[in-house]
Amino acid sequence: MDNAQIATLFEDMANLLEIRGENQFKIRAYQNAARAIKFAERPLRETWEHGELTGIKGVGKGIAEKIDELFQTGSVDEFHELKKDLPDGILDLLKVNGMGPKKVKLVYDELGVGSIAELKQAAEAGKLRGLPKMGARSEEKILKAIINLEQTTDRFTLGFAGGAANALLEVVRKVKGVSRAEIAGSLRRGRETVGDVDILASAADSEAVMRAFVSAEGVSETLAQGDTKSSVLVERGLQADLRVVEASSFGAAFHYFTGSKEHNVLMRERAVKRKWKLNEYGLFETETDRLIAGETEEDIFDALGLAWIPPELREGRDEIDLAEGGALPHLIDMSDLRAALHNHTTASDGHMTLAELVEQAEKRGFEIVAVTDHSGSLGVANGLTPDRLKKQIDEIHDFNESHDGARVLAGSEVDIRADGSMDFDDDLLSRLDLVIASVHASFEQPRDKMTARVLRAIENPHVDIIAHPTGRLIGKRPPIELDTDRIFAAAAKHGVAMEINSYDLRLDLNDRLIREAKAHGVRFTINCDTHSVSDFDHLPLGVKMARRGGLKARDVVNTLSPGELMKWLRRR
Repeated sequence: MDNAQIATLFEDMANLLEIRGENQFKIRAYQNAARAIKFAERPLRETWEHGELTGIKGVGKGIAEKIDELFQTGSVDEFHELKKDLPDGILDLLKVNGMGPKKVKLVYDELGVGSIAELKQAAEAGKLRGLPKMGARSEEKILKAIINLEQTTDRFTLGFAGGAANALLEVVRKVKGVSRAEIAGSLRRGRETVGDVDILASAADSEAVMRAFVSAEGVSETLAQGDTKSSVLVERGLQADLRVVEASSFGAAFHYFTGSKEHNVLMRERAVKRKWKLNEYGLFETETDRLIAGETEEDIFDALGLAWIPPELREGRDEIDLAEGGALPHLIDMSDLRAALHNHTTASDGHMTLAELVEQAEKRGFEIVAVTDHSGSLGVANGLTPDRLKKQIDEIHDFNESHDGARVLAGSEVDIRADGSMDFDDDLLSRLDLVIASVHASFEQPRDKMTARVLRAIENPHVDIIAHPTGRLIGKRPPIELDTDRIFAAAAKHGVAMEINSYDLRLDLNDRLIREAKAHGVRFTINCDTHSVSDFDHLPLGVKMARRGGLKARDVVNTLSPGELMKWLRRR
């Protein structure tokens, strides 16, 4: 860690202390230490190695002990203790202009707000103006600051970043002498959005690889070009970094640059306990520098007494304990999916006819295809009237009689009206093989009304799936306000599946909510929400999100055999 990163760590600790309402003298000590480290002329590690930490003005004995712990183990226990029981996104609130630690503490204590998305929801619902020393004007300023932050944050969707990364990866792999090249970073882990792209390669001639990389089609600017690392900008300002590493270190580098930071800290701590050190070059004995492992990730995990951990789980949660205890789940894979259950045709707002949809689904190995065009309320999507839906049901039945391939289900994506009633009556719903219920309007309803609205849909005996349950569009629309504890409990009770929508602007449910729903016993579907042929390409993103949520194949109903799936659909 460099001085700036260490200074940020102590700033975060000071902020967490203030959010927790701790002693002001201790808070000030961490703030002073952060400033001193940030502006120190000498690398802090060098100062530490010479035993001169307390010679820095602002670094006392207590702070010096924390720095010593950091360099010895790779982390500071107090930092993890301060974060314990607080929402993951609470420090992100400080990025919002006008939100200092005191205000973060206020909104968290009074409203339970622990993320920027929740702060925005609270501001939009007028909940901030009733807090001490905050009025309507303060609320308006915070909302504007959040919108500005959303517009200026350099984050990219998985779909966009993945496309750019794969194009660059293909260029690198075609260079003569490249023995291996892979995508790493948060893109490999499947985070909802990514800040940049990391590519690793092992090659006989690194110079040739770098030349090909910086001159690849789509590169708009070369930020740096070196012997082992180059950085470029591609479309929309996405930065991509390429590192060429020795074959003997590829596994170590692949692990290190996949991250996350929290996961890497836990892995380094595990190595330190064995008197080893782990970095991007390999796993070494500390005293002798003897290489223990490094060529493959599997070698490193094995040497540390762990099963190989899938990248999607490497977030510093419980994956180390699971890998040590042999309890890592066998995560769902693309090959497990056997049914496409959320698809639109030209009857509503899709771009494929019924026959074209089935043809494309069969090419991808699907054995069941559900047609789920929109209901009438969604006029902008050319939603079907009851008569048009009845006609479509007959058309699908006729199609099945003359078609020998995938079975086609007659379904509908039915709007959940503002009062929770369904857009079609029960008699028509009972004629469908599959009913997907969705919120497409009145997103601004308060939490209690929105929760009651969705609960009513879940309790409807004809509803099988709740689609894109939070209604969010990444960077464009915040999630609706829901009491997810009640929603997931009801879904489990009534056997209603929650959708993981694979569209890269949705990825809804996200991994955090998937974990919460799974804990309630909810089952899931992973769907493309297909409107055009290219939408099928988003499906791996939904699978990534399911894997991040720890799902196995049996947790997802569209992995069932056709017979099992039809039995599940008739369960109610």
